[in-house]
Amino acid sequence: MSPKKSYVAAYQGIDGAYSQEAVFEYFGKEVPTLGCASFDEVVAAVESGEAQYGFLPAENSAAGTIVQTYDLLRESNLLIVGEHYLPVHHHLMVLPEVRLEDVKVVYSHPQALAQCAQTIRRFGFRAEATWATAGS
Repeated sequence: MSPKKSYVAAYQGIDGAYSQEAVFEYFGKEVPTLGCASFDEVVAAVESGEAQYGFLPAENSAAGTIVQTYDLLRESNLLIVGEHYLPVHHHLMVLPEVRLEDVKVVYSHPQALAQCAQTIRRFGFRAEATWATAGS
């Protein structure tokens, strides 16, 4: 699908977010994007006309259905007009001088923390939720 270049696609997160990557794979990198702080803001951006498309995750193989997405769509007048599969691979990133045994807390979006819960438990890290994986 290739929207007119004047169309904007909203997604939850900041530049580099998985949802922005999905937008670029679906429409191409020339499509303007709008990063939003929450799934609610993605829906609001489309409803207000600030964006013509909204990209929200619906399912994932590690954590299952993303119920919030379906709840928001049910409460809105928006329709699903397409679907895109994006393999997601999370990585623990630290500064070069930090050793794994020095890591105490992992920061990420709640969905990413749920997807990595087994690994987080195995290493004994404490999980702290943030609004965006890309900004963590």
